[in-house]
Amino acid sequence: MLRRVSARGLLVAASVALLLGAVTLYVRGAILDPHEFADRATATLEDRQVRQVVSNRIVDQSIEQGSAELIQARPLLEAAVAGALDTGAFQAIFRRASENVHTLLFERDRGSIVLDLADAGIVVVTALKAIAPKLAKEVPRDVEGALIDLSDRQFATELLDVAGRIRFLGIALPLLALILFAASMVVATDRRRNVVEGGIAVAIVAALVVVGLIVARAIVLGNIEDPDSRDAAAAAWDAFFGDLRTLALGAGALGIVFAATAASVIARDEVEDWVVRFRRIVTTQPQTRLWRLARALGIAAISLFAILRPEAAVEVAVVIAGGYGLFFGVGELLQVVAPPRRGGLGSRDIDVDIDMPDISRRAFVIAGVVAIGVVVTAVAIASEDEAPPQVVARPDRQVTVCNGHGELCERPLNQVVFAGTHNSMSAADERGWYLAGHRGGIAAQLDYGVRALLIDTHYGIRDGEGNVRTDLEREGTNRAKIVEAVGEDGVAAAERLVGRVGFGALEGDVGIYMCHVLCELGATPLADGLTAIRTFLDEHPDEFVILFIQDAVSAPDTAAMFDRAGLTRYAYSHARTEPWPSLGELIGADRRLLVLAEENARDGPAWYHEGFDLTQETPYRFNSLAALGRPESCRRNRGSAYSPLFLMNHWIERPNPSPSLAAKANDRDLLVRRARRCARARSLLPTIVAVDFYDEGGLLGAVDELNRVSAR
Repeated sequence: MLRRVSARGLLVAASVALLLGAVTLYVRGAILDPHEFADRATATLEDRQVRQVVSNRIVDQSIEQGSAELIQARPLLEAAVAGALDTGAFQAIFRRASENVHTLLFERDRGSIVLDLADAGIVVVTALKAIAPKLAKEVPRDVEGALIDLSDRQFATELLDVAGRIRFLGIALPLLALILFAASMVVATDRRRNVVEGGIAVAIVAALVVVGLIVARAIVLGNIEDPDSRDAAAAAWDAFFGDLRTLALGAGALGIVFAATAASVIARDEVEDWVVRFRRIVTTQPQTRLWRLARALGIAAISLFAILRPEAAVEVAVVIAGGYGLFFGVGELLQVVAPPRRGGLGSRDIDVDIDMPDISRRAFVIAGVVAIGVVVTAVAIASEDEAPPQVVARPDRQVTVCNGHGELCERPLNQVVFAGTHNSMSAADERGWYLAGHRGGIAAQLDYGVRALLIDTHYGIRDGEGNVRTDLEREGTNRAKIVEAVGEDGVAAAERLVGRVGFGALEGDVGIYMCHVLCELGATPLADGLTAIRTFLDEHPDEFVILFIQDAVSAPDTAAMFDRAGLTRYAYSHARTEPWPSLGELIGADRRLLVLAEENARDGPAWYHEGFDLTQETPYRFNSLAALGRPESCRRNRGSAYSPLFLMNHWIERPNPSPSLAAKANDRDLLVRRARRCARARSLLPTIVAVDFYDEGGLLGAVDELNRVSAR
């Protein structure tokens, strides 16, 4: 009895040493070795998403330090740079940078380093010369920007200590595991049985490594909000840890084969007796309280994992089924080839129902409960990004500040001026926008101080290459109408990017996107924009936002998107004949979102208002700064003279919006003069002042002056 328990104790210790040793040995070879680290880092460039993220960073720096007009050519720059990243020249740059980062992180007595983009300007210019020589002249050859600034080494002290321990443990622990396995074999009273248990122990260790990698990967990726960055991080994770998963699966299969080989000497009926016992343990309610708790938590953990991660659950189930089949398949084969002799092993030696001391049994159960609890927690954390939006309760306090100013709380909504953006979704920072009207997207605009968003929605179809094509047939339009809206140059640009507009049957995933006329020129999922608004309202309980939608999407489909985003709870419903509540009343009631639609609101919910029943506007086609200053710039366009809200459109209409021109149009004095002139002409203060490039000029200062409040 003592030898049997000692053998199992050594086997458990060996398994723990093997688990830790396998991981540290892999990290020692794949991460801490500088050449292997650089090889794996460089290999990530083979992934399209990684190249996209790296090219975005290079293009950001090129635009920031070059001409501001480069912002309109961002997709062209991204395509050129992404292509250049696939060349040997850039890979050499990237490999050298990776080696430098490794030196800083994992080697002592080294100086600091800044991984900069000094060579990236050359990459951009060289790539552009072949396809856009004039554009290449706008890009600075020396892009002075840091991808990673690691000039302070103090943060790396602990990391260096950990690396030193891993280098030692990566050798010591595997050797210790071998010694413990050998000692278990020596102590065991039945060595064949010990081999079976040892093989199963190896398989369990391998399974823990695989499950640990799955959970860790989910947690890491779940903390990355940007989809492109998340995909790139997934590729990098697979490049560095994919081999560990493969090795673990191989080791698990090898352990199962060894166990099956040793088990083949046991008579078939005795093996089946083990299966019957295991099935009885799983399906029969235990008598003791601790076993019942462990069984319940185990079932709950497995069920939760299957619900939250169905694909991963199927993968785990397939691995388990495969391991089970491999074990019994090999055992069956060997029993056919060399049948075991009855009595070769006494029933006493085969009995797996060992009478463990009560204290050992309780310790085992408690350890199992703790382990299951950890798994449940890890799975819940890993799946946090998939949880539905949580309702955020408004703080139980009096409203004293509204949109940053206490003075605004007592004013009716139609007597407050809101800083707004035209084509709010059209942002250079969003992937694929060809003719962007802003640098930052909706989240950045709200953080800046914009409180009125003008967006366009369309049905789009994402093709196999990731391009979004406008579903013109579903929207009831055609190529001729598109040409009328954006001009031949705009359509030609779209067709250069993705092919003929409106030509042929489109195949792919249908979705709802924010696009300006053509999704081929730029598209952001509507869900992303609505989520950004909901997040802002959740985090800023004293802010009110207006959303004006130029809608090619039906009202029911739009309302469904609002419901999924968790925005409906904030939506305010207003009857046209009713007086407007004060901004403070709306914020206090937590109805902090006014939604207006240009075209298709009639079939929607009460909060989805007919925009030009409530709003009157100015013209929006101005071709010069002088045109903005003329009296006719204030004449009524859409909406009636009795509409209580007033939209002042204030931008220079051109296919490719210009940041430098917007800076002049958004001059604070110019904005204030025009707003006051229009207020006199229309007997109504502008509710929304909508501009291009919100961060150029003095939009927020002009709005504060019109609201007669001091700047925040």
